Amino acid sequence: MRANAAGPRASKQHFGIHRIDEHDLPLDATALSSELQARLASPSYTPPILPSAAVRILELSRAPNASMRELVGLFEDDAMLAARVLKTARSASFVSDPDRVRTLQDAAVRLGLKTLRDVVLDVSLNSKIFRSPVYSSAMESLFRHARAVARITKVVCRLTSVASDDAFVAGLFHDVGAVVLLHVLSETRRDSPLPVDEAWPAIMELHQAAGAQVARAWKLSHEVVGAVESHHGMAETEDARLAAALYVADTLAGELSFSAAPSPALLEPKSELMSRRARGLLELDAEQEALLRTHALEAVSGLDA
Repeated sequence: MRANAAGPRASKQHFGIHRIDEHDLPLDATALSSELQARLASPSYTPPILPSAAVRILELSRAPNASMRELVGLFEDDAMLAARVLKTARSASFVSDPDRVRTLQDAAVRLGLKTLRDVVLDVSLNSKIFRSPVYSSAMESLFRHARAVARITKVVCRLTSVASDDAFVAGLFHDVGAVVLLHVLSETRRDSPLPVDEAWPAIMELHQAAGAQVARAWKLSHEVVGAVESHHGMAETEDARLAAALYVADTLAGELSFSAAPSPALLEPKSELMSRRARGLLELDAEQEALLRTHALEAVSGLDA
């Protein structure tokens, strides 16, 4: 009998007869995959709702004439967002004298639309989407990994000339399918939570398709949806180079101790074939790889601070 996410699972007894709950039976990974797929395909399934600030910043980032007044309005009534925007704008990456950034207007001008979008999405996803009372530890690992991959993907795209304004967004959302599947498990097995280590193989099998499904529902760009859907396989699509950048960033994040896996026992070795394919798509040579590793380390420094 399996232990659940919170402790041992109790069997049910009625009138002196021992009754076995179906969730107490040995787990079949194929059956669990089918269960999760059926739930995602159900007409009654509703993806998690993106926070309003995230929805609005995505809309504004696609608008040709977004005004600074509209951008600043997103932060004025959200203390957490406002604090994060000001902190980012005052960092050494954007200004030599922090005192020059005194207001949200100053910060918005300093950061620009794309960086503001990235900051808002980072804060919004952490506060609402990467949250679960049942799988809190796994969600923390996934968000830590997502933040690292987002930053490293920007580095990979910059050093390999992959033209993508959505590099950070793709990295932040690349494993959101795993998050969604954990939410599904916590809802469908509310009375008998499944330990994450038992569910992980099925989650890894389905997370690309699940991630693409919710990315479409959230109206993310076609480029991001394609990369999320194929970042482990790099299908022959127009998004293959961004997917390859995600694959390389994902690998580097793991090597730098920012793995998505909730425990070391769940770590899976990367496919050498896929690694070669990613390097080939990005035209990475040994010198670039060494430079990339250095810049990746700089990009994730301070994430755990």
